Amino acid sequence: MVTIKIYTYSQATVFEIQGRFFTESIEYVNREWRRAVKNKPATIAVNCKKLESIDSAAVGTLVRFLNYAMEKNIELVFLDLNRDIRRLFVTAKLHNFFTISTSREFCSKHQIQLSA
Repeated sequence: MVTIKIYTYSQATVFEIQGRFFTESIEYVNREWRRAVKNKPATIAVNCKKLESIDSAAVGTLVRFLNYAMEKNIELVFLDLNRDIRRLFVTAKLHNFFTISTSREFCSKHQIQLSA
């Protein structure tokens, strides 16, 4: 099961994914994504610090998020990937397309402090 939390700051929107992101959660995640982009933020950070695992259909959803962001000129950044998810991104060569950062770097750049 996956849960989403959305935090809105003046400099960015943070879309936090928690738990296991699998096929059965895609509709829920898409609905929350639409809520996150509703106010047309310049930057969206997908905080993956609490993301435990992800399947291929969910990866496809993240690719759709990237396509949407590029179309709408939104900076999309993935934060704090765990070792297994980072390995998946590298194996699938997604790291060549996705901007991946740490929370610390992102917060410094956008002058925000992420909620705990």
